[in-house]
Amino acid sequence: MSESGEIVYIGRGYIKGRLKSPERQDWVFDVVEYSEVKNPDLQVKWEAFWIEKFREQNNGKFPVYNKVSGFKENE
Repeated sequence: MSESGEIVYIGRGYIKGRLKSPERQDWVFDVVEYSEVKNPDLQVKWEAFWIEKFREQNNGKFPVYNKVSGFKENE
């Protein structure tokens, strides 16, 4: 989340490791919020749900650092 409260990324995975990856070094954010979901299938489900919810509220746009919508249940 940015200083303005804008959601800049929705994702899943090993947060600490992903934040250290070279392609994310220039990302600008102030807060990391997360939920621990141990079941991988539920991780995929909730990631897709929250990305789609964001898009519904933002005229189809993705969060600034999201390039894709995540996996759909039928894929």
